[in-house]
Amino acid sequence: MATFVIGDVQGCYDELQLLLKKIDFSPANDKLIFAGDIINKGPDSLKTINFIMSLGSSASIVLGNHEILFLAISYNYIPSSNKNTFSKLLKAPNLKEIQNW
Repeated sequence: MATFVIGDVQGCYDELQLLLKKIDFSPANDKLIFAGDIINKGPDSLKTINFIMSLGSSASIVLGNHEILFLAISYNYIPSSNKNTFSKLLKAPNLKEIQNW
């Protein structure tokens, strides 16, 4: 069993998959800890967060500033801007699940 800590995925799903393949990650045996900023900037924030959520107890996350910003926008505490890439996340059919997770 191995524990891997990964930071700043930034919505880069394909690159995350390449990294997990390179480290030979096994959800049945290993643990991932994401050190914040798993979303925003990259092209696939929704795909990235859905994948990490699907790992269940094999993955943990520490909220980064991008997750906190997303939550603030998704709960209408602050307006969204064109500087972020949250539009797909905000329109996701599982938005409530993402917010709760």
